[in-house]
Formats: sequence, structure tokens, C-alpha cells
Amino acid sequence: MKKLVLIFTFLIFSCSTTKLSKTESENLKAEFTEMHKIDQIAAAPKPNGDFINYPNENWEKFKDSVFTKNKNRTESLFKK
Repeated sequence: MKKLVLIFTFLIFSCSTTKLSKTESENLKAEFTEMHKIDQIAAAPKPNGDFINYPNENWEKFKDSVFTKNKNRTESLFKK
């Protein structure tokens, strides 16, 4: 998953037809870093850390929401 985030970041920066300001670039990098951290938590087969006491149903809902949010955000960035 880490590689996937890095690939997305690379594609956004290298294939973009719009030049990003330094601030926009830094904000985007921070956003992808945060997405990566949350995605790694959700990618675990069982709840861990702060989520250790989550019932399986809530864990699956959390995972689905993380993956959906990341997918939608990434798609919206590529459309720009």
C-alpha cells in the first residue's frame, strides 16, 4: 500500500498539466502521508491499536469507509 501511495504521488506531480505552488504541493504531500497512515491501519486483517476493541462489523465498516474515502479523493485529484 505504501508503494501505491508513492506511485499516486509521483503520477500527480509528474503528469500534472497544472503547476502547483510550493504550498499546494506540500499540502498534497501531507494529505497523501495521512491517507497512507490511515490506510495502513485499515489494511490490517484484524483491529489493532486504538481499534483493538472494535467488533468485526464496525471494523469492516471502518475499513470500507477509509478505502472509499481514499479512492474518491484520489479520483478527484486526477480529474483536476
